[in-house]
Amino acid sequence: VIFGSSGKIHEYCSPATSLVDILDRYHNQSGKRLWDAKQENLSNEIDRIKKENDSMQIELRHLKGEDIT
Repeated sequence: VIFGSSGKIHEYCSPATSLVDILDRYHNQSGKRLWDAKQENLSNEIDRIKKENDSMQIELRHLKGEDIT
């Protein structure tokens, strides 16, 4: 994890690993709590919205007559 001079965060890791996985592993190894309940709720909400977006994209393709099997 790198913070630029403007304060912007950048993450570099292998494609099979996410920043959340790395931070969770750090938490498990160190015992230090990095996420509070609010952040976990926001993370869960992001996951829910991504799934909803995927579902809506599929529905839109079907309405356009694409991807019909």
